[in-house]
Amino acid sequence: MVVSPDACLLATPLFSFDEVVVAQWYQKGSFRIRGVYDEWQRQEALRFYQRLKRPPWVTYALLGVMILLYLIGWVLPYDDFKVLLLMGAKLNVFIDNGEPWRFISAMFLHGGLMHLGFNGFALYFLGRIAENLYGRRQFFLIFFLSGVVSIYCSYLFSPDSPSVGASGALFGLLGLLVMMGYRHKEDIPAQFRRFFGSALLPWVILNLGLGFVIPQIDNVAHVSGLVSGLLLGWILKPQLGTHPEYGGLADLVLWNASGLAILVTLATFLVMVGNLFGKGDVEMPANWESLELQDVGLRVQMPPSWDTEPLGHQQVGVFIHSAPVVFAVELELPRKGSASDIVDLIEQELVGNPSIDQESILLEPIRQQDWYGTDAWRTVIHYTLKNGVTFRVPALMVNGPKGFASLTCVMQPQLGFAFDPWCERFLQSPMPLLPGE
Repeated sequence: MVVSPDACLLATPLFSFDEVVVAQWYQKGSFRIRGVYDEWQRQEALRFYQRLKRPPWVTYALLGVMILLYLIGWVLPYDDFKVLLLMGAKLNVFIDNGEPWRFISAMFLHGGLMHLGFNGFALYFLGRIAENLYGRRQFFLIFFLSGVVSIYCSYLFSPDSPSVGASGALFGLLGLLVMMGYRHKEDIPAQFRRFFGSALLPWVILNLGLGFVIPQIDNVAHVSGLVSGLLLGWILKPQLGTHPEYGGLADLVLWNASGLAILVTLATFLVMVGNLFGKGDVEMPANWESLELQDVGLRVQMPPSWDTEPLGHQQVGVFIHSAPVVFAVELELPRKGSASDIVDLIEQELVGNPSIDQESILLEPIRQQDWYGTDAWRTVIHYTLKNGVTFRVPALMVNGPKGFASLTCVMQPQLGFAFDPWCERFLQSPMPLLPGE
């Protein structure tokens, strides 16, 4: 789900049921793992293995859709964040503005090639196991429900963070397989039980731990997806031929629920395409606040839950923050500015500062653009403190009505991370600075 974007399943257990090993076991006449088993048990294990080797077509389809959506966004002439917003990233202000389809679309989008690669890798290994054990209709329903619940919980408990990614649904698959190893242990041949249940717990703990260490990961989505998978694993049955189908009303409900999930997903894809090619631009949600900065002659747009406070010292402007992200809007010059002024101002702020490693200061190429009929410049400032903390500070500078103003963004350094992609994305789209009214 971008944070936050984002959020991805960084570590995945490798399920490797090697054909040569299984063939050797079979030829020996018994499996020599934790004992010697009779012919019936060997046949059961072989049937279980053969079931796991079936082509997981739904998993392949989900992978194909995620890759296709990433490629569509990659070829479009927009910045990454704008594409994600148009295609359906979870951002509360848009959902509150009448776009609930984002609860579904967000789990099929990814914030970069690495994000897609990790989640695609996890989906391939977890998906083929879950799909072959639970059947295609149950598998899609589990993936769908876990993903939607994870995005919805992110909406409730991470209201200021944009989010994309399938990791909530993938945690649902992890929870499903953990619960299967506990609740349906007797349905799993002894030779394969080590791949389910408690053997998966270290991977669950590792991935949740990464979410607490890396603030860009939406751990709310991970935890809620995991809980969803555990609950669904308690309710639903694996289709192994060891027990009857649900039958009666339960089977009818399952069929209708899975069919409805498919139809809703297809309808969401149509909305995503229409929003991407029909709108062509991101509209600022109506409920975003517009903060008037009289001294600067600008307005700053921000989510309504963010806090503001005046800048101290001799600076004019405002802090806009929702921890750990902090924006600073400042009046730099009481006149029109230029690209050379940007360099001068940065030198005044950084050069000679005793807490900064002077050799580390780097200014990316300054890009000029039109901003509501006047000039604007974008750049990124890099520097490292002498204590080793590295900063990467995106900056937007404009010629406002009352002077040359800048908007810079950093994370609170006490968290140990000096930069959040949300800073740069916020400065790209939607445009946060507007002329004063």
